[in-house]
Amino acid sequence: MQPANCHECGSIRLNFQNGECHCKDCGLVVEDLLVDHSHYREGTSSTKPQLVDGKVFKGHWIFSSKEKNLHRARKKLKWLESKLSLPMYIKEQSYNIYKHAVDKDLCVGRDNYSILFACVYASCIQNEIPKTPYEIIEYSDVDKKHMLKAYKLLKKELGLKLNNYDPVDMLPRFINRLGLSQTCLNRAMVLLNKVKPLPIYSGKNPKSIVAAVIYIAAKLCKEKISQRDIANEMALMEVTIRRRYREISGEFHLKIRLIKSF
Repeated sequence: MQPANCHECGSIRLNFQNGECHCKDCGLVVEDLLVDHSHYREGTSSTKPQLVDGKVFKGHWIFSSKEKNLHRARKKLKWLESKLSLPMYIKEQSYNIYKHAVDKDLCVGRDNYSILFACVYASCIQNEIPKTPYEIIEYSDVDKKHMLKAYKLLKKELGLKLNNYDPVDMLPRFINRLGLSQTCLNRAMVLLNKVKPLPIYSGKNPKSIVAAVIYIAAKLCKEKISQRDIANEMALMEVTIRRRYREISGEFHLKIRLIKSF
Protein backbone atom coordinates (compact mmCIF):
# COMPACT_ATOMS: atom_id res chain seq x y z
CA MET A 1 0.00 0.00 0.00
CA GLN A 2 1.37 3.45 -0.96
CA PRO A 3 1.92 5.74 2.02
CA ALA A 4 -0.55 8.59 2.47
CA ASN A 5 0.73 11.97 1.29
CA CYS A 6 -0.10 15.67 1.54
CA HIS A 7 -2.62 16.92 -1.02
CA GLU A 8 -0.89 20.32 -1.21
CA CYS A 9 2.82 19.55 -1.64
CA GLY A 10 2.83 15.77 -2.06
CA SER A 11 5.08 15.23 0.96
CA ILE A 12 4.84 11.97 2.83
CA ARG A 13 6.27 13.57 6.00
CA LEU A 14 3.00 13.55 7.92
CA ASN A 15 2.61 13.97 11.67
CA PHE A 16 -0.23 12.27 13.58
CA GLN A 17 -0.83 13.93 16.95
CA ASN A 18 -3.88 14.32 19.23
CA GLY A 19 -6.14 12.79 16.62
CA GLU A 20 -5.02 15.24 13.88
CA CYS A 21 -2.80 14.83 10.83
CA HIS A 22 -0.72 17.68 9.39
CA CYS A 23 2.09 17.96 6.86
CA LYS A 24 5.54 18.68 8.35
CA ASP A 25 6.66 20.49 5.18
CA CYS A 26 3.79 22.86 4.37
CA GLY A 27 1.69 22.61 7.60
CA LEU A 28 -1.54 21.62 5.83
CA VAL A 29 -4.05 19.76 8.00
CA VAL A 30 -4.98 16.70 5.98
CA GLU A 31 -8.70 16.39 6.79
CA ASP A 32 -9.37 13.00 5.21
CA LEU A 33 -6.65 11.45 7.40
CA LEU A 34 -8.21 12.54 10.71
CA VAL A 35 -9.29 9.78 13.12
CA ASP A 36 -12.52 8.22 11.91
CA HIS A 37 -14.43 6.52 14.73
CA SER A 38 -16.59 4.63 12.27
CA HIS A 39 -13.62 2.55 11.13
CA TYR A 40 -12.91 1.32 14.65
CA ARG A 41 -14.38 -2.05 15.44
CA GLU A 42 -16.85 -1.90 18.30
CA GLY A 43 -15.80 -3.93 21.31
CA THR A 44 -12.03 -3.61 20.76
CA SER A 45 -10.49 -3.17 24.17
CA SER A 46 -6.76 -3.11 23.42
CA THR A 47 -4.71 0.00 24.20
CA LYS A 48 -2.07 -1.06 21.66
CA PRO A 49 -1.80 0.94 18.42
CA GLN A 50 -4.64 0.14 15.99
CA LEU A 51 -4.50 -0.05 12.20
CA VAL A 52 -7.20 2.15 10.64
CA ASP A 53 -7.27 2.39 6.82
CA GLY A 54 -3.57 1.58 6.71
CA LYS A 55 -2.71 4.21 9.35
CA VAL A 56 -1.63 3.60 12.93
CA PHE A 57 -3.39 5.35 15.83
CA LYS A 58 -3.15 4.88 19.58
CA GLY A 59 -6.13 2.85 20.76
CA HIS A 60 -7.21 5.19 23.56
CA TRP A 61 -7.83 8.02 21.08
CA ILE A 62 -10.74 6.16 19.61
CA PHE A 63 -12.19 4.39 22.66
CA SER A 64 -15.86 4.90 23.37
CA SER A 65 -16.96 5.29 26.99
CA LYS A 66 -18.41 1.75 26.96
CA GLU A 67 -15.16 0.31 25.65
CA LYS A 68 -13.17 2.10 28.36
CA ASN A 69 -15.62 0.74 30.93
CA LEU A 70 -15.15 -2.82 29.68
CA HIS A 71 -11.38 -2.44 29.55
CA ARG A 72 -11.31 -1.34 33.21
CA ALA A 73 -13.64 -4.21 34.12
CA ARG A 74 -11.33 -6.76 32.47
CA LYS A 75 -8.35 -5.50 34.51
CA LYS A 76 -10.36 -5.46 37.75
CA LEU A 77 -11.61 -9.02 37.17
CA LYS A 78 -8.06 -10.26 36.61
CA TRP A 79 -7.07 -8.72 39.95
CA LEU A 80 -10.14 -10.18 41.67
CA GLU A 81 -9.47 -13.63 40.18
CA SER A 82 -6.08 -13.63 41.87
CA LYS A 83 -7.32 -12.28 45.22
CA LEU A 84 -10.23 -14.71 45.57
CA SER A 85 -8.51 -17.69 43.87
CA LEU A 86 -11.34 -17.94 41.35
CA PRO A 87 -11.24 -20.26 38.31
CA MET A 88 -10.63 -18.53 34.99
CA TYR A 89 -14.09 -19.50 33.70
CA ILE A 90 -15.65 -17.50 36.55
CA LYS A 91 -13.72 -14.43 35.42
CA GLU A 92 -14.83 -14.89 31.80
CA GLN A 93 -18.45 -15.54 32.72
CA SER A 94 -18.46 -12.50 35.03
CA TYR A 95 -17.10 -10.37 32.19
CA ASN A 96 -19.80 -11.60 29.81
CA ILE A 97 -22.54 -10.79 32.33
CA TYR A 98 -21.02 -7.35 32.88
CA LYS A 99 -20.76 -6.71 29.12
CA HIS A 100 -24.44 -7.60 28.80
CA ALA A 101 -25.23 -5.13 31.58
CA VAL A 102 -23.17 -2.41 29.86
CA ASP A 103 -24.89 -3.07 26.53
CA LYS A 104 -28.27 -2.60 28.25
CA ASP A 105 -27.03 0.64 29.89
CA LEU A 106 -27.51 -0.75 33.40
CA CYS A 107 -24.28 0.94 34.49
CA VAL A 108 -25.45 4.44 33.57
CA GLY A 109 -25.85 6.49 36.74
CA ARG A 110 -24.80 3.59 38.97
CA ASP A 111 -21.63 2.47 40.72
CA ASN A 112 -19.92 0.36 38.07
CA TYR A 113 -17.82 -1.59 40.54
CA SER A 114 -20.89 -2.58 42.55
CA ILE A 115 -22.37 -4.02 39.36
CA LEU A 116 -19.08 -5.71 38.40
CA PHE A 117 -18.74 -7.39 41.80
CA ALA A 118 -22.42 -8.40 41.60
CA CYS A 119 -21.60 -10.11 38.29
CA VAL A 120 -18.85 -12.10 40.03
CA TYR A 121 -21.26 -13.03 42.83
CA ALA A 122 -23.88 -14.14 40.28
CA SER A 123 -21.32 -16.19 38.36
CA CYS A 124 -20.21 -17.95 41.56
CA ILE A 125 -23.82 -18.83 42.37
CA GLN A 126 -24.47 -20.11 38.84
CA ASN A 127 -21.44 -22.40 39.12
CA GLU A 128 -22.23 -23.46 42.71
CA ILE A 129 -19.07 -21.91 44.14
CA PRO A 130 -19.94 -21.00 47.75
CA LYS A 131 -18.75 -17.42 48.08
CA THR A 132 -20.52 -15.04 50.43
CA PRO A 133 -21.14 -11.37 49.49
CA TYR A 134 -18.63 -10.34 52.16
CA GLU A 135 -15.94 -12.56 50.60
CA ILE A 136 -16.56 -11.06 47.15
CA ILE A 137 -16.06 -7.46 48.34
CA GLU A 138 -13.46 -8.23 51.02
CA TYR A 139 -10.53 -6.62 49.17
CA SER A 140 -12.43 -3.59 47.87
CA ASP A 141 -14.29 -0.55 49.14
CA VAL A 142 -17.56 -1.67 47.51
CA ASP A 143 -20.51 -1.50 49.90
CA LYS A 144 -22.26 -4.85 50.46
CA LYS A 145 -25.76 -3.30 50.32
CA HIS A 146 -24.96 -1.62 47.01
CA MET A 147 -23.57 -4.86 45.60
CA LEU A 148 -26.64 -6.88 46.63
CA LYS A 149 -28.90 -4.19 45.17
CA ALA A 150 -26.95 -4.44 41.90
CA TYR A 151 -27.25 -8.23 42.08
CA LYS A 152 -31.06 -7.98 42.28
CA LEU A 153 -31.00 -5.56 39.35
CA LEU A 154 -28.99 -8.02 37.24
CA LYS A 155 -31.40 -10.86 38.02
CA LYS A 156 -34.38 -8.75 37.04
CA GLU A 157 -33.04 -6.94 33.95
CA LEU A 158 -30.90 -9.72 32.47
CA GLY A 159 -33.21 -12.59 33.40
CA LEU A 160 -30.48 -14.52 35.18
CA LYS A 161 -31.62 -17.88 36.52
CA LEU A 162 -29.82 -18.32 39.79
CA ASN A 163 -30.30 -21.03 42.37
CA ASN A 164 -29.09 -20.39 45.89
CA TYR A 165 -26.11 -22.53 46.83
CA ASP A 166 -26.39 -25.14 49.56
CA PRO A 167 -25.14 -23.72 52.91
CA VAL A 168 -23.60 -27.15 53.62
CA ASP A 169 -20.95 -26.24 51.04
CA MET A 170 -19.82 -23.37 53.27
CA LEU A 171 -19.08 -25.57 56.28
CA PRO A 172 -15.69 -27.11 55.29
CA ARG A 173 -14.18 -23.73 54.49
CA PHE A 174 -15.17 -22.05 57.75
CA ILE A 175 -14.50 -25.11 59.91
CA ASN A 176 -10.98 -25.18 58.47
CA ARG A 177 -10.42 -21.45 58.99
CA LEU A 178 -11.54 -21.73 62.61
CA GLY A 179 -9.15 -24.63 63.25
CA LEU A 180 -11.87 -27.11 64.21
CA SER A 181 -11.66 -30.87 63.72
CA GLN A 182 -13.05 -33.20 61.08
CA THR A 183 -15.30 -34.68 63.76
CA CYS A 184 -16.76 -31.22 64.36
CA LEU A 185 -17.30 -30.80 60.61
CA ASN A 186 -19.13 -34.13 60.35
CA ARG A 187 -21.37 -33.29 63.29
CA ALA A 188 -22.06 -29.79 61.91
CA MET A 189 -23.12 -31.28 58.55
CA VAL A 190 -25.51 -33.69 60.23
CA LEU A 191 -26.99 -30.90 62.34
CA LEU A 192 -27.35 -28.47 59.43
CA ASN A 193 -29.11 -31.07 57.27
CA LYS A 194 -31.58 -31.63 60.12
CA VAL A 195 -32.13 -27.87 60.56
CA LYS A 196 -32.80 -27.10 56.87
CA PRO A 197 -36.31 -28.64 56.70
CA LEU A 198 -37.44 -26.82 59.88
CA PRO A 199 -39.47 -23.57 59.95
CA ILE A 200 -36.67 -21.76 61.80
CA TYR A 201 -34.50 -22.07 58.67
CA SER A 202 -36.94 -20.34 56.33
CA GLY A 203 -36.27 -16.67 55.64
CA LYS A 204 -33.03 -16.56 57.62
CA ASN A 205 -29.59 -15.60 56.38
CA PRO A 206 -28.01 -19.03 55.59
CA LYS A 207 -24.62 -17.83 56.83
CA SER A 208 -26.05 -17.04 60.28
CA ILE A 209 -27.52 -20.56 60.45
CA VAL A 210 -24.16 -22.02 59.46
CA ALA A 211 -22.41 -19.97 62.16
CA ALA A 212 -24.82 -21.17 64.88
CA VAL A 213 -24.49 -24.77 63.70
CA ILE A 214 -20.70 -24.55 63.86
CA TYR A 215 -20.91 -23.17 67.41
CA ILE A 216 -23.29 -25.94 68.54
CA ALA A 217 -21.19 -28.66 66.85
CA ALA A 218 -18.03 -27.34 68.54
CA LYS A 219 -19.81 -27.45 71.92
CA LEU A 220 -20.98 -31.00 71.30
CA CYS A 221 -17.42 -32.01 70.39
CA LYS A 222 -16.05 -30.11 73.41
CA GLU A 223 -13.83 -27.94 71.22
CA LYS A 224 -13.07 -24.43 72.45
CA ILE A 225 -14.43 -21.72 70.19
CA SER A 226 -16.25 -18.51 71.09
CA GLN A 227 -19.14 -16.83 69.35
CA ARG A 228 -16.87 -13.83 68.84
CA ASP A 229 -14.29 -15.96 66.99
CA ILE A 230 -16.98 -17.26 64.66
CA ALA A 231 -18.52 -13.79 64.21
CA ASN A 232 -15.14 -12.26 63.27
CA GLU A 233 -14.33 -15.02 60.79
CA MET A 234 -17.76 -15.00 59.11
CA ALA A 235 -18.37 -11.22 59.25
CA LEU A 236 -21.49 -11.52 61.41
CA MET A 237 -22.74 -9.89 64.60
CA GLU A 238 -22.42 -11.92 67.78
CA VAL A 239 -26.02 -11.14 68.64
CA THR A 240 -27.12 -12.72 65.34
CA ILE A 241 -25.26 -15.95 66.14
CA ARG A 242 -26.74 -16.02 69.65
CA ARG A 243 -30.24 -15.58 68.25
CA ARG A 244 -29.83 -18.45 65.76
CA TYR A 245 -28.17 -20.58 68.46
CA ARG A 246 -31.16 -20.14 70.78
CA GLU A 247 -33.67 -20.89 68.02
CA ILE A 248 -31.89 -24.09 66.98
CA SER A 249 -31.26 -25.24 70.56
CA GLY A 250 -34.90 -24.58 71.45
CA GLU A 251 -36.12 -26.51 68.42
CA PHE A 252 -34.02 -29.57 69.21
CA HIS A 253 -34.84 -29.40 72.89
CA LEU A 254 -38.41 -30.18 71.83
CA LYS A 255 -37.22 -33.00 69.57
CA ILE A 256 -35.08 -35.17 71.81
CA ARG A 257 -34.82 -38.02 69.31
CA LEU A 258 -32.91 -35.82 66.92
CA ILE A 259 -30.37 -34.87 69.62
CA LYS A 260 -29.77 -38.53 70.48
CA SER A 261 -29.02 -39.25 66.81
CA PHE A 262 -25.93 -36.99 66.77
